[in-house]
Amino acid sequence: MKLAREVYNIFSIGGFILPLGIWLFFQHRFPKTWQPNPKTGQWLKRISGASLGVYVVHEFIIQIVTHFLHIKPDSLFHLLGLPLIVWLICLIIILILKRVPVLNKIIP
Repeated sequence: MKLAREVYNIFSIGGFILPLGIWLFFQHRFPKTWQPNPKTGQWLKRISGASLGVYVVHEFIIQIVTHFLHIKPDSLFHLLGLPLIVWLICLIIILILKRVPVLNKIIP
């Protein structure tokens, strides 16, 4: 279990290589002059506006999802599939909370 948790540690080599790989993929996939169409730009703004909230709640959601789905920490799904599932769940939660009148002033 400790080895699996070290993959997610921001100070581990995995915590450096995975975000770097994602950044390089998008940097080389889209030219520097690329501009999204208005609808895509609006979605990108929403997603980027929810990123701090996603960061704040993601550890809590990881614990809930792994508990209820009985995902072993050393499984390949835990390493590759769980981050996407947790990100989507967190994003949905934050986007919903940002629509609640009182909470939208509190939620980052």
